[in-house]
Amino acid sequence: DNNKTKLSFRTGASEAAAEKMALDNGGDLKIVTDGKGINFGADGEIVLKHEHNIGLILKYGSAGDDNYPTFHIQTADTDIAVNDGLGRIQWSAPDEGTGTDAITVGAEISAWSEGDFSSSNNATKLSFKTGSSGTATEKASLSSGGVFAIPADGSASTNAIFCGASNDLKLYHDGSDSHVNNSTGVLKLSSDTVYINNGA
Repeated sequence: DNNKTKLSFRTGASEAAAEKMALDNGGDLKIVTDGKGINFGADGEIVLKHEHNIGLILKYGSAGDDNYPTFHIQTADTDIAVNDGLGRIQWSAPDEGTGTDAITVGAEISAWSEGDFSSSNNATKLSFKTGSSGTATEKASLSSGGVFAIPADGSASTNAIFCGASNDLKLYHDGSDSHVNNSTGVLKLSSDTVYINNGA
């Protein structure tokens, strides 16, 4: 009970025809020549191309100003409510041999609605997730209002903002107090007037 079959597509220019594409019995379509791609559009201007031993290239193939490719993630949801997802990009290593935590999602960037969409509202938040032991969770976000947030209490080593080649400047809130730690040189505040107030 075996009729495994492959469809082989062969073409030639000034040589004997050779396989350029194949459809195997499992349904996988393969372009079997390095550096080749798929063209989209009546003029074939959008190209998804293989880069040998690296990955894929998305290219706008026509020359000219403002001719650049766009990768647009869309949802077909017709009624976007608060906290509905609009799309996400995830990274993982599903073939990692140790399994368990190692094969879960290690990082993610996702977009989430901040309210009910309407003719005058499409407020959206970007969520940045990373994993340490288990599926990635949100470590930072950027709101529709431009607020960058770290939604967890921090320390000198976690949930903080580090600046400098050696992470010399660290900013974080530990749940009770806020910290600005500078381990090298001088911490300078420059302005015509500097106010340090006690209280909100």
